[in-house]
Formats: sequence, structure tokens, C-alpha cells
Amino acid sequence: MLKQKIPQTVLIAIKRLEAADFEVFAVGGCVRDSLRKDGIPQDWDLTTNARPEQILQVFLEGKYENSFGTVLVAEKYLAEGQIDLKTVGSSFKIGQKAKDDLVKRAREILESIKDPIHGLAHTEEVWLNAKRIAESNPAVNINYLELICYFHDLGWKKGIPAEHIDEPLRIAKAETANILNKEEQKIFLEGVEHKTSNKSKTIEQQILLEADIIAGISVDRCQKAQQYKINAHLQWVKETFNNKDIYLKIKTLSGKKLLIKAIDNFNRADFGFKLPLLQKQEPEPIKLEEIEDGGAELFAEGIAGKGIIEITTYRLESNYKDKRHPEKIKFAKTLKEDLSRRDFTVNAMALKINSTSLQLLGAKKDEKIKNNQEEKSIDYEIVDLFGGRDDLEKKLIRAVGNPEERFNEDALRLMRAVRFATQLGFKIEDETLAAIKKLSNNLRFISQERIRDELIKIVLSDRPAEGMRLLFETGLMKNIIPELYETVGVKQNRHHYYGPYNTVLAHLLASLEKCPSDKLEVRLAAFFHDLGKPRSKRGEGEFATFHGHEYISARLTKRILERLKFSRAVIKKTVLLVENHMFYYNVDEVGEKGVRKVVRKVGLENIKDLIDVRIGDRLGSGVAKAVPYKLRHFQYMVDKVSADPISVGQLKLDGNDLIKDLKMKPGPKIGAILETLLAKVLDDPSLNTKEQLFELAKKLNKKDIKELTGVKRQAKQKIERKKAKEDQKKKQKHWVR
Repeated sequence: MLKQKIPQTVLIAIKRLEAADFEVFAVGGCVRDSLRKDGIPQDWDLTTNARPEQILQVFLEGKYENSFGTVLVAEKYLAEGQIDLKTVGSSFKIGQKAKDDLVKRAREILESIKDPIHGLAHTEEVWLNAKRIAESNPAVNINYLELICYFHDLGWKKGIPAEHIDEPLRIAKAETANILNKEEQKIFLEGVEHKTSNKSKTIEQQILLEADIIAGISVDRCQKAQQYKINAHLQWVKETFNNKDIYLKIKTLSGKKLLIKAIDNFNRADFGFKLPLLQKQEPEPIKLEEIEDGGAELFAEGIAGKGIIEITTYRLESNYKDKRHPEKIKFAKTLKEDLSRRDFTVNAMALKINSTSLQLLGAKKDEKIKNNQEEKSIDYEIVDLFGGRDDLEKKLIRAVGNPEERFNEDALRLMRAVRFATQLGFKIEDETLAAIKKLSNNLRFISQERIRDELIKIVLSDRPAEGMRLLFETGLMKNIIPELYETVGVKQNRHHYYGPYNTVLAHLLASLEKCPSDKLEVRLAAFFHDLGKPRSKRGEGEFATFHGHEYISARLTKRILERLKFSRAVIKKTVLLVENHMFYYNVDEVGEKGVRKVVRKVGLENIKDLIDVRIGDRLGSGVAKAVPYKLRHFQYMVDKVSADPISVGQLKLDGNDLIKDLKMKPGPKIGAILETLLAKVLDDPSLNTKEQLFELAKKLNKKDIKELTGVKRQAKQKIERKKAKEDQKKKQKHWVR
């Protein structure tokens, strides 16, 4: 039984492909994680016998920008209701010359139209919009789209608004009578008829509708309407675009993006009113209800993982001469061929949803009862041709087929085996492990970026130190971070010397394992913080020294992260934490000045992360306490020096205000008034407004300096008591005296 629910966006995608008579399976990691009790599928990948161009006909907003047969479909698009349209495809064929002649004829008619906001300029803008909307989908019949764009507005030839819908049909019929056959002409006329109330029958019609709506608010067109006093157009814009119904007609993502830009341009031009932003008028996403009764077990609400579903045609790969890229990718005919090329058995399983279950998606309860569909009957099939389920139970990472062949196809799989074992808490099967050790040097053929991405996943896993140990055990680490081999067998000193982690490498692994942070930079810093010890070591035994090792470690860290193509931000912060991990603090020796120096050097925003590195460092040395008294005291001192001090600077009124508005002269009286005001504000913070403080100051100004000095003394005592109380709270927070 599946342990995790399947997002309904995935089910919608499967249903649509099956409705188009294609095979489709969920495949890879999402199937593996759906079968695991503690698995959480991150990405949903589908595989199908549909070719990329056929997938694009089913998912009109899909993106196909690679040579691997993978179409990317935005789940948000599915969640908001997939456009249930197909392109006219090959049902409308026309030669290039015939098409160009028809466009030329339409342009001649458009040039004769006298209406300043219709005619050729408007149509060319509609066509430009249509091309932009269509460019993300190569399945669109572009010749058909161009023709219906140029013919849709020919009705303005007569200058009679009431005929601008029907007249283009008469012209289009006459102009194509000897060019298109009966069926093609019917399709063409359906496209030319562009009533906004009509439901589009093809994606090309939908694109024309959207392009025409967007052109309606173009700055150029609206300026012409203003210039020629065509008030009806601007009134149409105002009424139409303040009604959410018009936004419901924009269904393609490309159309929505184009409309957002058009609205922004319109509002910048200032026509006396503003149009609401699209995101405010966008309809609420269609609610994806669970299948009642039957779906509670299998189907989940909402969107999966990263918001993208990858749909890939069955494929075969061959001849990986560079250990990275197949020389040839050939589309396969069967699921078995596709699964046989995958890396590990637990990733080579496929999930087939029962078609009857898919029919229930969105069905009403009474329809389900009528079809005798209950929770038990919602079923699925796991296609497992290589023993993936068995390996999942045994918690094994095993290569599909011959391990050496799999790793020679793509050498990154060597590192992926370690990553999966680390993330899942699995062991690597013996033959697979032996092949990794044998072929470990092939990792040198892989780009640093791909290695970095796998390393990040290991570092951020629940078992990062175990992953690093596996990289050492397999020999892969020498092609990732060879500098770490310098730490092997290098003995620590002093309190480390007799502890359980008494070599530098053992200490670094333990520090990473025990680091309390889940931030990438902090974990990297915990792992690299003592990397420079071998190069700084002087002497042997318990009293050896490592003076300046933090600076050597920081330089090595920078070099490693730059080589692995980490971002500048990650490098900067990691190096900062490594370089400052030795910050000194003793309760009786370092005062506020010393703490402020650390805060200035590291940045207040990085202090917690620096402390987390120190905690990992301590626990990685084998000590029992993660946060000893002096580290807690340091945290208290950081809180103390970084908090806004209780002072007259917190008042909304200052000495300059008193000099200017009360005509007071600079002197001790101003200070006495301000301290008295501060004492009152500490009692009642609501008094801290300029108006109220000014009234209080006027009354205080009437008192002589002697009387004010007594008031000031009382105020000062109150301020000191408040400071002491705040300080006590900070001490209690950090459990210090």
C-alpha cells in the first residue's frame, strides 16, 4: 500500500495523458518515497510513450527546452484548471504562398479602415501578442494563428460596430473559397469568429482571444482613443477591466504575464483611472477536492514538491564516452526499456493508477456510489522489474543490472549512490559498493557544479557525517575535497587528545554530525573549521600547538568552495564563520567592549550561527555540555550590548525641539526635563508621542532648576531600576548569574 498521498495535480496530469490515449506512469524517486513510511516525495516525474510534441499538445503551457525528451509542466497551471483545448494541428493545412497571399489581402482591407483604433495597427499588435503567447508552445499551428489574427477584425471595413463580428466571416469565406477545402474553411471560420462570450474550441482561438483583449489596453491604442475623443473605448476599458470576468478569460500563463505587463504600462501612462493588478483580480484557484470516501487513502490535495511536473518520453541512452552525457538518446517503445536505463533499483519502479480511479477525480459522491466505487476499490499497480521493492524493504542501494555499466554511463551516479544511502539511511549493496570503489576516479569527469549539488544534499541530510565517511570509504572524496586527506591520522592536543575524536578528521566528522544548525553555511563551517590544523601543527603529543589554524582553515575553505562553484554569499558566510570560530570569551576577562568587538567583526545576524559552530566544535571534541556557562554568558552579553539602551534617545522629542519650540537655552535644565520625560514614558509607553511629550515638557519648564534637580534624581533612580530589571530578564533567559 502507498504510504503517501498523490497530489491531485499529478493525477490531473496522468488523467489528461490517458485521455489522449497515451500510457503514463509515475516513476523514480516519487514512487520510492510513496512506498516508504517516512518518505516525502519531493518531485513527481512521469514517463509516457507520448513524444514531446504530443505531450505539448496535451499540456499547452508545457516547456520543452532540452534534447532529453522532458517536458516541464507547471503544477500551478494544472491547479488552476488545465485548458481543455487542443491545437488545430494538421487538420488545417495551407501552403506558405497561399497563406502569405491571404495575409496580404487582409492587410489591404485593414489599411482601408478609417477607424483610428482599429485597422492595421491594431491587428499587427494583436498578432504580435499572439506570437508572444504562442512562442512557448511549438505545437501551435502558427500559420492558422496568423490568419485568424489578420482576419478577425476585418468587419470594421464598413465602419458599423454592430457588423464587426459577422462581416469578417463573410470576407473570410469569400477570400478562401478557392483555397481551402470545406473542412478547413469551417475550421478557419470558427477561428475568425472572435466573440469574447464564445468558448474557445482550439488553443489558437484561445490565444487570439487573449491577444485581442490585451491589445485593447495598449497605451498606443488608448492614446489614439483619447486623441480622437473616442470615449467609448476608454469607458469599455474601465468597465471591462474592473470586472473579474475578463480575467477569467486569460487562461494561458504566457497570456497572464503579458496582461500584467500591459496593465502596468496602462497605469504608468495615466488615463485618469487605474486598472487593478491581475493578481488581485485573478480567480481563486479551482479547489481540488479529495475523492470522497475512496480518495481519503490515496489522493492528496494541492500541489506537489517544487511546483513542476517533469514528463519524459520513454527513452534509451547509449555510448557514454565522457562518463557524463549519452552520445545518443533514442526514444523507446516500452516502459521496460525506459526503466532499464535508470540508476538504482529503488528508483526504477513505476506507479500506474487504475483508470477507473482516475475517472473519479472530481466526481460527485452519488456518481461514485452508482459506480460502486468505495475506498477499497481505488487501486494502483507498482511496476517493479528489477527488485526495487525488495531492496526498499532491505534498505539497500543497488544498481540496476551491471553496476559498472550504470556507473560508466554517468559517473555522477557514483556520488548519487552515497547521497541516496545517506538521505535514506540505507546501505550500499556489496557489488554496487565494489564498483564505486573501482571506478571512483571517474568522478573527475563530472563538472564541479554537479558534484557541488550532490554534496549539498549530503551536507543537508539527517546523516551528513555518515555521508562524508562513505565518500572517504569509497575513495570518491579524493575527487571532491582532496584537502581533507591531510587531516587523516593527525592527532589533536590537550582536551581533544584523550577524547573519542582525537584525530582532526574524526573531530571534523563529529563536529558536522553534532552541529545543531540545519543551515548549509553553518554545517560547512563546522566541517571545515579545523581543516588548517595539519599545516599549522607544531610539536607532537598532548601539548602540540595549532596557532593560527583558523586563518589557514578559512583560506582552504574559500579555495574549496570556489572550486566547487558555490555562490559568493555561501562562500563569504562560511569563511567568516570558520575564521572566527576561535573567538575568545571568559566571564571575568572579557567585558562589553570585547563582546562589541566580536559583534562588529562577525555581524549581529551571524552570532547565533557562530555559536552553533562552537557547539558543534565542543560536542565534536567529546565534551558532555554543548553550551557551558561561559558560552551562555557570552550569549547574554551579546543580547545586552546589542539591545537598544534605555536612554533619552528613545524619546520622540529631543533637546533641539525644546530649544526651538520652548525657546529654552542649552543647559542642564534640558537634560533634567528629558530624563524626567523618559521616566514617565517607562511607566506609560503610550506617552511617547511628540505632542504629549511637548505638553509635559511645557509644565516641567515652569519649574526652577532646583526643583527639577530633585525630580531628575528620582527619574534617574527609576531608569536605573528599569535597566536592572531588563538585565535580570536577559540573565534568566540565558541561565547566568
